Amino acid sequence: MEDVKALVNLLSIQKVKQIEIITENAEMSPMTRQFYEGVRDGLFEDDAAASNALYGDNENNPAYRKLKYRLKQRLINTLFFIDIQEYSKTNYDKALHRSLKNWSAFKILLGKGLKLTAVDLIESVLKSSIKYDLIELNLLILKELKFQFGLYIENKYKHEKYSKLYKEYKHIYDLKELVEDQYVYLAKIIVNSKAYEYDEKIETIENQLFN
Repeated sequence: MEDVKALVNLLSIQKVKQIEIITENAEMSPMTRQFYEGVRDGLFEDDAAASNALYGDNENNPAYRKLKYRLKQRLINTLFFIDIQEYSKTNYDKALHRSLKNWSAFKILLGKGLKLTAVDLIESVLKSSIKYDLIELNLLILKELKFQFGLYIENKYKHEKYSKLYKEYKHIYDLKELVEDQYVYLAKIIVNSKAYEYDEKIETIENQLFN
């Protein structure tokens, strides 16, 4: 229930407008609308309360589980229609959300066989992704671009360009992952110990990160 609550609350805060998926005027079955409005208005504290109100049964009721799954999928779909320009707090947030949405669009277009349209889209996304240092997304995009221009779209210059960039960002990503792993290790020591010593393990970490 908590995941559905979170989605309903998010979309209510965003004040989603003119979306034919999950707005106040969207077409829903009476049961779906009752469930959605009950969650929105705080009438259902948990799955047990919702299933009892809707079906007179516990949360394991197959009909309730199916209803919950369908509403959750509908809410997730609606996330793609949020006006990120209006509701994102920073330029970084806007760039991140817009880039991730366009990455999803790229994969859909590619799956439909619209290769040139998909690649053109993702090349434009890469500019923003690099500007805002979205390292993981950069890697995904560059991997696709070097593959597309290396195998399907004849362009030696772009294939070499994106292959080189991929290697550069792969190196950055590997370093970032190393730092994150060591940060987790050290954070656990600090959280779980009242006192800790500068031992051989910590010295090894220090040498890995700074030498």
